[in-house]
Amino acid sequence: MRLVELRSVEGEAPLKLAEVYNVLAEVYIETGNFALAEAPVRSSLAIREQVLGKFHADVAVCLSNLGEVYRCQGREIEAESYHLRALQIRKIVFGLEHPITAISQNNLGLLFYQQGRDGEAEVRYERSLRNKEKSYGKDHPRIVIALTNLALLRMQQERYGEAENLLKRTLLIDEEFYGTDHPFTAQGYNALGDLYRTKGEYTEAEACHLTALLIRGKVFDKDHPAIAESAKNLA
Repeated sequence: MRLVELRSVEGEAPLKLAEVYNVLAEVYIETGNFALAEAPVRSSLAIREQVLGKFHADVAVCLSNLGEVYRCQGREIEAESYHLRALQIRKIVFGLEHPITAISQNNLGLLFYQQGRDGEAEVRYERSLRNKEKSYGKDHPRIVIALTNLALLRMQQERYGEAENLLKRTLLIDEEFYGTDHPFTAQGYNALGDLYRTKGEYTEAEACHLTALLIRGKVFDKDHPAIAESAKNLA
């Protein structure tokens, strides 16, 4: 977003400006520009805390975004502090079992996984998954991220049978909800192929990666990065 666009709302309600800053920060986060994301999300946080107080759901959004900015920059102590604050607010506002609270549990799981704190990551991932299953059911696409993150942890722990079951669940959900020729389905086959390759089951790995390539070939141009990824997996 251009500076002139930010200035155009500076004279309007502070909360509208805070929303603009936060949206800008989220764009930077999604595109991997974490250093650029810090300033606007901090501006949004300052406004929201002043106007709404320190225990508002919108304040938690900013804290969560800051936590992710710092996690992705390797600033792990700061990341944990902000994610814990976001979780505390969401527990108060939404309750322990709300799917928005589950987002904070998952974010802490990502941080602990990144740090190699597997036991703590497992607790957070399992809480996130339970909350989402209670809210959406066990076959809803909104639980796929939680299933996948837990599967990756199980792979790191060399608990390959559990990882395989989790990844197969994600694949079944994606196929049921999106269809057999969707990029998310291809991603599921790709993850399962990576697991089989890690286990040394190369025939199964090749079959999964080939399926992923065939799906991606139907939905993406030949120069798409996902095509290159699948081709590399089959090399």
